[in-house]
Amino acid sequence: MYHVVIPLEYTYVINLITNNYFHTQNQWFKYDSGPSVIDIIDNVQAIHREADKLNESIDGSVNVVEGSSSQEYVVTISSTNQSFVNNARTKILQKYNRVGYKQVELEASSFRKLNHDFFFYLNDLASRYDVDIIISDENTDFQTKVNRSNHPYVYVLGFEDNITVAESQLRILLDTMMDEYHLDYVNIDLSVVPLIGGIDLYNFNQIAMQSKANIYISDLLPSLFSTKVLDTTSQLKISITARNVHEIALSKHILTRLLEQLKSNGKWDLFVKSVTLPKTTIDALVLHNQPELLNIMFKYGVYVQVPSLAEPGEYDIIIQGQTAEMVNDAVEDLALLGSRYYTLTLRPAGFPNDIVNKLSKLVSNKRSCVVTASSHCIELTGLAEDIKAALSDFNTDYVYWHSCFSGDFDIKLQIELNNSQKDFISGKKNGKLIKILNQLHSIPQIQFKPFNQNNFYIDISITSGNPTTLPQLLQAIHLVECELPAEDQFNIPEVFHKSIIGNGGSIIQSIMKKYNVFIKFSNKNNLNESRVFYTYKRSNNVLIKCPRKNSRNIMLARYEIDQLVQSCLKNQAMIPGLAHYRTTGFKLLKGHYMLMINAKNKNLNFVNELEIKHGVYIDFPKSVEAFQNSNELTVSIRGSDHRSQQCAEQLRLQMPINYEIKVTFSPGKFDHMISEANVEFCERVLVPLNVRHDVTLTINETPIGTYDTGFHQVILSSYSDASIKAGVQQLTSFLREKEFMIADRSPWKYEQIVDTEVEQLRPINNVVRPVAKFEKNAVNYNFTNDQPGMIRYRNQYANILIP
Repeated sequence: MYHVVIPLEYTYVINLITNNYFHTQNQWFKYDSGPSVIDIIDNVQAIHREADKLNESIDGSVNVVEGSSSQEYVVTISSTNQSFVNNARTKILQKYNRVGYKQVELEASSFRKLNHDFFFYLNDLASRYDVDIIISDENTDFQTKVNRSNHPYVYVLGFEDNITVAESQLRILLDTMMDEYHLDYVNIDLSVVPLIGGIDLYNFNQIAMQSKANIYISDLLPSLFSTKVLDTTSQLKISITARNVHEIALSKHILTRLLEQLKSNGKWDLFVKSVTLPKTTIDALVLHNQPELLNIMFKYGVYVQVPSLAEPGEYDIIIQGQTAEMVNDAVEDLALLGSRYYTLTLRPAGFPNDIVNKLSKLVSNKRSCVVTASSHCIELTGLAEDIKAALSDFNTDYVYWHSCFSGDFDIKLQIELNNSQKDFISGKKNGKLIKILNQLHSIPQIQFKPFNQNNFYIDISITSGNPTTLPQLLQAIHLVECELPAEDQFNIPEVFHKSIIGNGGSIIQSIMKKYNVFIKFSNKNNLNESRVFYTYKRSNNVLIKCPRKNSRNIMLARYEIDQLVQSCLKNQAMIPGLAHYRTTGFKLLKGHYMLMINAKNKNLNFVNELEIKHGVYIDFPKSVEAFQNSNELTVSIRGSDHRSQQCAEQLRLQMPINYEIKVTFSPGKFDHMISEANVEFCERVLVPLNVRHDVTLTINETPIGTYDTGFHQVILSSYSDASIKAGVQQLTSFLREKEFMIADRSPWKYEQIVDTEVEQLRPINNVVRPVAKFEKNAVNYNFTNDQPGMIRYRNQYANILIP
């Protein structure tokens, strides 16, 4: 006989709403809960229907039963025909999905505009994406809580893939129909969205802030379950909504230019790598690790393509990125994610007839643990904690299982790890392994076996002949896990490396010895190869690594290193004779910054080039928000001797051409007419100059760079003389049409290099990055400009609003 036991998470929503203004009434079914009949949507009904179809065959049986908790159910498949078992497993998992909801708050002004046209589109939306939509003034979690609210809500309920896509469309519908926003699209392949979005998709944040538009991007993993909510991922749309047409035009211009930068001679020029993992591991990642898969995309700005749950055939996970370094780092993280799953294999002498029931009870509270059994062996695959819990259960009920298996049984635990960890775990001349075996009197066997180009296996095996052997196996697993590497990576400006390391490595060696960790500084003399380098990010160049048993010391060592960095910033010498750092300030106009990131064939790679060439640290702004409400920002350049001054001189050569138009003092009129708040000025001058000519305007009601404050100032900046000429002509025409007096027009010189006190330097904060950024997996990314600097989780399903 062949058996498969699969525990699955049970998800559902209950209609607790008693007062609604609109309800499509899709998908609900009546459920008799005993005291009453309730309306419910859950993810087990489809499984039951598929099981009934499979049970029509005489080749085997499929049973769906409740687990040990209300949050799970267990599917068991049994047959003498292995093909039936494999086919049934595939069909059951292809019917699996998760049920959830999205909650969108309605403004009072929008609620008053609800009409039949809007309801018609809601019905169409619900039908197209197979979801249910409710409008109500009750705030509920669709589980147990429901409260009357001062705000009405629109709820979207159904399978997670469906509600994720439908919720984006709902927000667009609200923008266009309720707020009367304009709508446009940029066609894009899903696989390049994280690449142009950059690390943490922060580029979209910056574009939304600059253009004052809303940018909607749907689920980046839309097909992990077999709902096929999207017909294709090759021609998706980034949706853009905005109050004014020029705001959409600016957003489209920037997005289109970023897409062009990814191409070489009109074709995508990207790095692609495939990762081979066992199909059971890929299915487990889909079921249990969607947040971590998304986090790999965000961390490196790469795209991760994962096969759908139980997709037939053997498929690899594909990773695509701008540079080989990004892709390789993501591959390593993915391999580490796969290493969270262990495989436990038992080879007993025989099975009892009710082995399936016994195994179902064993895994019913271990949601990631899947069991396959044949006449030869039993195999359990799941997260490390679940497999170790199952092994503990075997140990606790050893006599019972020993009798079930008709005597002694061989047992093996297999751990899959990245090849880069092999030497670290085994130690010099296998010293760590020998030490573990000596502690356990060499009773377990520990073997390293190659798997593929990325990973290898550690096999820990033993023959269970008496009650003491399983505890020894558990102890062997614990000792091996203690030697697994724990690490942290972060950035420290290379100019400070020598001071922090100390003469002959004295300082860093003392930290390593104090905390029993390994610390490595790397100098990346090669330049950033990213063609889309829109938001300035520094790559990691410091590694702290140690065995997992000492992992708490990593943060202590990192804190001590961070304190040394602050000492470098403040010129507090740690060892006499080390470098004394000088600071040079550089005044950067906001308009110059905008050109550096938006102009054709421009990106921020030159900052890395200058740092490497001159051996300095440039405290370059990471976003447009760094300017706050000012048109200029002083950038600190830190280096030894005269290097900071030399770097500032070179940085000045990277600045665009400037031209100044002086307008006769006209308080009130100038700040009203020549302003980003004036739609006419934006549509006729500001945005056309930006989009067509790569010209930015710096508008100063009170002029900068002069002591004369008796006029208003507009500075035009561009890398092209012809563009400056066109910009001056267009702006002059507008000013004269609006009856402004132009006092002067001339090239503008700006003294940008200044002395800067040490106290003005901003501290360098290395923020600890969590392994998984989001709690839930069905996530929309809606980049808006209404709440600068805020990230808000709208509900428990982590629909986030990022400005």
